[in-house]
Amino acid sequence: MVNNNEILGEKEIKKSKKSFQQIDKVLSEFRKIYKHQLGSDMTVKSAALQKAIENKCTGAYTVDVFHQEVAERIDLLLSSAHFQEAMQEKGLDPFNAASHFVLLGWQKLEDCILRGGYNAIQSFKEWKEPMFDRKTMEDYNPHMRKVLEASEEKAA
Repeated sequence: MVNNNEILGEKEIKKSKKSFQQIDKVLSEFRKIYKHQLGSDMTVKSAALQKAIENKCTGAYTVDVFHQEVAERIDLLLSSAHFQEAMQEKGLDPFNAASHFVLLGWQKLEDCILRGGYNAIQSFKEWKEPMFDRKTMEDYNPHMRKVLEASEEKAA
């Protein structure tokens, strides 16, 4: 049996685990801050995310790296036709919904994608607006642009 460390190299595995953990530290901090707020509108949510980014992003783990990893997770959701269809059935723009959904963390993302819990996703009124700028996220992950364009062509 081949060991994964032999295939990828130990440095690559350690690097990927470190960056994976750091994004989840930021998102966990966001959820902790947001949970204790009196309001739940977009202004409050955006401020909570900004505070979490300030608290957890460092010289080694920059805001750009955080946004790159968020874009990858949004792209992962948008690459699922089931996710897009479920969001459209709920009357939500799939990008907007995905931009909020990623804030729930990796476990929720994994449950949704691997276990197909798209219809069980509870959306909130603020999901009508995107949490992240679409163009910026597309710049971080060009594949997302292709997925969104294909989805828009299909819907037209």
